[in-house]
Amino acid sequence: MHPTTNDERSGTHGVNAKSIGSLKWKNAKKDTPALHLEEVAFTAYYPADVNKNSKKGVPWFIRPLKESLQGFAAYLGIRTWLLWPVIYFFGAFLKIPAYPNAPLLDPHKAGDEFGDVPEQWPLVIFSHGLAGGRTVYSQYCSRLAASGRIVLAVEHRDGSGTACMPRSWNQQGRSEPRTVLYIKEADIHLDDSDKIDEHPIPLRGHQLTFRRHEIYITYSAFSRLLRNDFDLELDTIDGSPFPKKSWIQTNVQGKPRVNFSSNIVLAGHSFGGCTVLSLLSTSPLEGYPALPVSQAVMLDPWLEPLPSPGPAPFSCQSDEQEVTKVMSSAGDELKPLPIHPRMLVINSETFTIWKDHFARLQEVVAHWEPNGGHIMTLVDSQHVSFSDFPILPIIHKRAARPILETIIKLSLGFLDDKLEETLEQVPTTPLEIKIVEDLMGMQACNLQNLPENYTMKYYLYHAMTWPGLSYVAEDHDGRIVGYILAKMDEEDTVEPHGHVTSLSVLRTYRRLGLAKKLMVQSQEAMADIYKASYVSLHVRKSNRAALGLYKDTLGFTVKDIEKGYYADGEDAYAMHLSLQGDHSIKSPDLSFAGETGERALRGLEGGLLVTPRLFRIASLTSFAEVNPNW
Repeated sequence: MHPTTNDERSGTHGVNAKSIGSLKWKNAKKDTPALHLEEVAFTAYYPADVNKNSKKGVPWFIRPLKESLQGFAAYLGIRTWLLWPVIYFFGAFLKIPAYPNAPLLDPHKAGDEFGDVPEQWPLVIFSHGLAGGRTVYSQYCSRLAASGRIVLAVEHRDGSGTACMPRSWNQQGRSEPRTVLYIKEADIHLDDSDKIDEHPIPLRGHQLTFRRHEIYITYSAFSRLLRNDFDLELDTIDGSPFPKKSWIQTNVQGKPRVNFSSNIVLAGHSFGGCTVLSLLSTSPLEGYPALPVSQAVMLDPWLEPLPSPGPAPFSCQSDEQEVTKVMSSAGDELKPLPIHPRMLVINSETFTIWKDHFARLQEVVAHWEPNGGHIMTLVDSQHVSFSDFPILPIIHKRAARPILETIIKLSLGFLDDKLEETLEQVPTTPLEIKIVEDLMGMQACNLQNLPENYTMKYYLYHAMTWPGLSYVAEDHDGRIVGYILAKMDEEDTVEPHGHVTSLSVLRTYRRLGLAKKLMVQSQEAMADIYKASYVSLHVRKSNRAALGLYKDTLGFTVKDIEKGYYADGEDAYAMHLSLQGDHSIKSPDLSFAGETGERALRGLEGGLLVTPRLFRIASLTSFAEVNPNW
C-alpha cells in the first residue's frame, strides 16, 4: 500500500426511501422492488491535519467480515467455506494507510508536498465498477487526495458491489442494517414495460438510474455539510465521531475549505465510467441542480449498458450562461463558453483490443474531445489493474504497481492541466499497424519449428476474423521469435469457445515464459472479448514439453484422444481449459529475464510492449497512417 498523508472517513446520509426502476425480486412472495434507495454512503479521502498522536490504519474489507465473505461468495458463485480463510486473513491484517476521522487540513497550512495549493481543495466524486466498493480503489483515491483533493468514493448500494448494509431513516430513527449482496440477472425479473432501447442490459440500466440518484444526493449532502446545514442528517458508518468543525470552517477569504460550487471532477472505473457517461449525457434529476463538472476521468469505461447511438453531452447551462460570451483572441468574434466537461479515458489493453467496443468508445469520446488525443491505452494492463486487487499482499504481481503508478500520473497530469508534460515523462511507443509483416514472421517461425504448416491465406483469415486473439513475441530488434494463432469456434450446437490453432517459440528463446504468456494473453482475450466459456487445442501425444505446459502449467485437461489426427498418422490429445471464473489469476509476470535483453509481446493490431508503456491511440481498427508525433 502507498503511504499518504491523506485521511479516510466513511459517512452515510439518510434519504426518503423509495424504489428505483421496475425490477422485482424473482423468488419473493410478493412483488418486492429489487432496487430500494434508503441511504447513500461514501468514503472521503482528503488531506488530513495529523499529529504525532494520530493513528493510521483503516480496514480494507467492510465490517462485519461475515458480510464481506457472503458478498464475494455471491459474486464469484462459490461456497463461503472456500473463501473464509482468505477473507478472514486479509480482514485481520489488511489496512488502508490512512488516518480515520482526522481533521481536514486547512489549505493555507499545507506544505510543499501538495504543490501549488489552491485557496480551496478541489472536489472529486468517484464511482466504482462491478464488485467494487468505497475501499476497493483506495490506492487511486488516496493518491488523488495526497495531491491536494477531496475524493468522495461512493458506495453504490444498487447490488453492483459485493456487499453493503443500508439502513432506513425515519421519524423513529434508523433501522437495523439489511445486507444487499451482488445482484445477478437470474435474481430478478423485468416489468413488461421495460424497453430494450432504453436499457440494452435491463439490470444495468436500472442500476445506472439508481447510481445517478446516489451521486446527486452525495453531492447535495456534502455541499450541505460544508455550508453547515443544521437540518442535514449525516453520520459515520460505525457511529464514531468526526471533526465536523474542520469541515465547516472557512478560509481567510471567507470561502469553504472545499470548492463544491465549481470545477468538480467525476471519475469512475468500468461500470463507474459508464455511470459518469450516463450522468453527463442526461438531464439533472428532478429537484437537483446540474453538477458543476469541469473534468471527467474514466478508467476502462464499459459502454454496453448505455443506449446506442450515444451517449452524447447534455447541455445543462443556465440561461445566463448560454448568453454569456467571451471575446476570442483573434479579434471581435464571439466565442461561447465550453458547455461540457473535458474528458480523459485510460483503457486497459484488454478493452482496447475489444474492437467493436473500442470503435464505439472513440465515437463517444469525440463528442467531448473533438480534437482527439484523450484515449490512452496501457500496454499489458488488465481490466482489474485500476483497482487495489493486483497489489494486495501475497497475490500481488510485480508489474501491477508500475501500471497503477502510470494510471495515477496520467490522471493527475490531466487534472492539473499538465497532461502533455506528463506524457513526456512516461515511456510511450508509437502505434504501428503492420499485420502483414507480423503474419510473415509468424509463418517463418512456424516453418522453422513445426511440421504442421499453413498457407498465408490461413494466417490472414485468423487475423481478419479474430484480430484480438493472435499475438506475437519479438526480441529487442523487432524479430518475431514466437506466436500464438487462435480463433473462436462459434457453432450453434455448442457453447462459444476459443481454439488455439498453433503455438510456437524459437528454440533459443524457450524457457523464458514466452509460451505461457502468449497462451494467457490469448485466453484472456477470448473470455473478455468473445465471452468464451472454454478454450480447446490439440497436441501430439509424443510432444511431452507441450503437454507439460498445457497440463501442468496452464491447467488444461485431456478430454479425448483423436486417432490419426495429424497428417503423418500420429494421435492427438484433445485438451480443454475452462475460462469461467477468474481466468486472469494465472497471468504471469510481465517481464522476462534472460541474456537476450528485453522482449515484447504484442497483438497483431499494434505494438503492445510487455513492459508497462503507454499508447496514445489513433485507431486499432484502421490501416490508415498513424501520426508520427504519437
